[in-house]
Amino acid sequence: MSGIIGAVVGAIGGTLLGGNSIGVTGSIGNGLLEGWETNVLAQQDMMNEQMAYFQLGVQKQANQFNMMTDEMSELQREQNTLREVAMEQRKADISITREFIRSIG
Repeated sequence: MSGIIGAVVGAIGGTLLGGNSIGVTGSIGNGLLEGWETNVLAQQDMMNEQMAYFQLGVQKQANQFNMMTDEMSELQREQNTLREVAMEQRKADISITREFIRSIG
């Protein structure tokens, strides 16, 4: 019974599809596979683009952090220099005060 049904289906398919049902089926399968592959590649491209944006964001943060730490380091160097100048000025003031006291006494 199933052989008869298969023969009828094959005959109908051959009549409708021009007798090349295997080739048409293969073409449909290849077309579906090609569509699936195109979709997968498009998704991969989108993921790569998202990763590139993410990496650019991380690089931007790293650059901002580096600039901030460089600026903080420069400010600390300036503070240290000002502190050293102030200490030298105090030493000079003390020395002047001692000389003034010696000159009085």
